[in-house]
Amino acid sequence: MQSLTGYVIYSPTERHQLSAFLQAAEQVRFKPQAVIEADTASLSLMFNEKKAKTVLGRALTPQEMRQTLSHIAVWQQIAADFNLQDEDFVLIAEAAQQPQAGFSQAAITYANTYNGYGLINLQHTAPESHFTWYQTDEPLEALVSQNKGYYNGHGAGFYLLKKSLAKRLLTELATEKMAWRVEDFADYCPLSQLAQARVLLSRSHRPLINTKQTPRFSIIVPIYNVAPYLEQCIESVLSQQYAHYELILVDDGSPDQGFEICARYAREYPQVVLLHKINGGVAQARNDAIRLARGEYIMFLDGDDYWSGTQILSELSALIEQRQYPDVVFTYMTSVYPDHVHYHQLACEVMQGDLHQHFEHLYKKGVYVGFCMPKVIKRTIFNQPDTFFPAVDTFEDVVWSYRLVKYLHSFAIYPNTFYMYRREREGSITSTVSVPSQIDQFANFMLIMDELELIESQYSALYPMMKHYAREIHQYCMKCFELLLPENQQMLSEQKEKHLAIVQHYLSDE
Repeated sequence: MQSLTGYVIYSPTERHQLSAFLQAAEQVRFKPQAVIEADTASLSLMFNEKKAKTVLGRALTPQEMRQTLSHIAVWQQIAADFNLQDEDFVLIAEAAQQPQAGFSQAAITYANTYNGYGLINLQHTAPESHFTWYQTDEPLEALVSQNKGYYNGHGAGFYLLKKSLAKRLLTELATEKMAWRVEDFADYCPLSQLAQARVLLSRSHRPLINTKQTPRFSIIVPIYNVAPYLEQCIESVLSQQYAHYELILVDDGSPDQGFEICARYAREYPQVVLLHKINGGVAQARNDAIRLARGEYIMFLDGDDYWSGTQILSELSALIEQRQYPDVVFTYMTSVYPDHVHYHQLACEVMQGDLHQHFEHLYKKGVYVGFCMPKVIKRTIFNQPDTFFPAVDTFEDVVWSYRLVKYLHSFAIYPNTFYMYRREREGSITSTVSVPSQIDQFANFMLIMDELELIESQYSALYPMMKHYAREIHQYCMKCFELLLPENQQMLSEQKEKHLAIVQHYLSDE
């Protein structure tokens, strides 16, 4: 689509809203549609109020019924417009909305990018931490979910509707009375036809009413070029004999069939949430999912790995309750090589307690490691500064894990290994050795030294062990450097010397 037609619904008693809205209309040709002013008796004849009360848990208000009828009147105009093709989208708005600058081109981009759907909601009343407001030229992302809660009850003030879907809805209304509000999209549209913009194009000031149960776990899976492994990964979570979780799949602009695989699961399973975004790297993908997550605890799973067992979440949940909701639960990983599997054991005598008090023991026993996957983190921890993943392409969880220590006070250990971590071959680190990854390691070490300074000044009891931890990160960094080709070592010689000077300054007395 190169241009967009629109309708704006307004109240005749509040024409100032219509005037303000049209002034912000940009390139969209909006046609005004006055709110339907039917009396209560007439409204009752048009709605199946008994069924609606069962669905909503209360009676529909006359205002909700008038709003719904007003939108249906717009659908009728769309269906009858011979200038529109069946696959064309139309933008439907309410005059009380405040569109973001640049919304018109962004709406066209949404229509072209997500043209496989019939209705794309471009606003949402959820807190801003779950969504972002559109800024000019910002990459546009959308959520696809089988969970009705992402689509229902969050406003119908700004959405794209395809003509073919409008015709289908009107055909169904010809034989059955309405039992829904227009803003409850998933009650009258097939879920396979719905998408929810994550980058919102219009502001709504209605408060969020969230009646969904908060899940115990949010499992975050960043996805990029892992299609051959993805079904095994997803199925290993869906096989859990436990209900209170959400599985957030983040398609990071993967060029393979990853999105199609994820979309199929999102359509079929209500606990699966799919975030489709422009490629920004694994750190950004995890960060976006953390902002979206609703669970009490957050878990990380890579798209080419998988879980072994069906009682993992139920056992973790029981452990969390038994240990009185610790900040973190430590698990461990099994290494899956092409020709064999290596089962690691957690040889730790302390199974719960104060993390700062026992940090030396946890680190030396290999319980506290640089990976994010063996950590089940209480979601409120991410309200603290510097708890999101740094914007680097590799080794992002090394810095993240180092920074996290100071915020984790209580811990518990889940003794059963279930995370199946694919590796190239035993003892090999060559797959992580390259010039870009080495540059990332040098940059990461600067961030770790900044953190070490903070720990020395504010968490002195942790300082000796955190200094030792930093030195081991340095040693791994140099091990990777020595595996580079000689010409690449020469290319990075200046960065290496700067790195060694930093090590000498901060760590020389160990």
